[in-house]
Amino acid sequence: MCFAVFSASPATSMAFLTADSTLNLAATSLLDRTVSWLDWAKLMAVPSLLTSALHCALFLAVFGPAMRRQLTEEIDGRALRDEMGLMGPMTAAEKRTLLWTVVAVVLWATDRLHGVNPAWVSLVCAVGLALPYTGGVLTADDLSRSVSWPTVVFVAGASAIGNVAGSAGISEWLSSLLTPVNFPAGVLEFALVAAVAVIVTHLLVGSSLTALALAGPVLIPVGTRLGFNPAIPCLIVYIVSNMQFVFPFQNLIILVGQDEPHGYGIVETMRFAPFITALTLLSVALLYAPWWAAIGLLHSR
Repeated sequence: MCFAVFSASPATSMAFLTADSTLNLAATSLLDRTVSWLDWAKLMAVPSLLTSALHCALFLAVFGPAMRRQLTEEIDGRALRDEMGLMGPMTAAEKRTLLWTVVAVVLWATDRLHGVNPAWVSLVCAVGLALPYTGGVLTADDLSRSVSWPTVVFVAGASAIGNVAGSAGISEWLSSLLTPVNFPAGVLEFALVAAVAVIVTHLLVGSSLTALALAGPVLIPVGTRLGFNPAIPCLIVYIVSNMQFVFPFQNLIILVGQDEPHGYGIVETMRFAPFITALTLLSVALLYAPWWAAIGLLHSR
């Protein structure tokens, strides 16, 4: 059950810019233009939601029998209803949390109008939740205990690897080796070849954030030389880096879920790896690329 939630998160988080505060914003930073919340939703929401639905069906096909046994043995419907009854109506703190969440979503969705970066919106709303009268929800304990500082250090280290590769000229050198002759000019063929290249990179470097930081600066110039909008290779690198995994540490969301109660381990992730890899390749070629062609993104600047 726990693995079902966390393995579905990468595909679902691709639909909206603020659904993943690390990888999504890292992907937009690779482009030389600003991507608003609505821009991202136009590019990614429809194919990502379809991919999420396919992921659900695939997961049920692989783990469905085991999940049904677990549900039968561990979940008592009457006990769940009793627990829901004990919750009662929304508390004042819950109402304030809902209010600040709505404010954040509205400001994220209208960033093209006011020009405030989503990161600043998140920070302001977090401060609002911490202030005495407007929030009173977040406390000092939330900062010291609820934040996974090892995860923060991991993200910083993974980001640094990509930055070092760019500053040292490694990304530019690799890009110069990948001439257009090595890549097919059709968008479907290019998407599949680029996706395989990212999967290999992901397996070698481990972290999805590092794979994005390394493969993005390499494949974006290649795609641009083939005549594609720079967003096409950028998003392909992002999608594959985010969705595909073999081991838990390859994706931050999967890694965090491993430590949850009734969590999972490397056995479950490796069992699902061939299926999620196949879904990644198929979704890039048959969902995302056709969608970008339908909205006229492929060769626009």
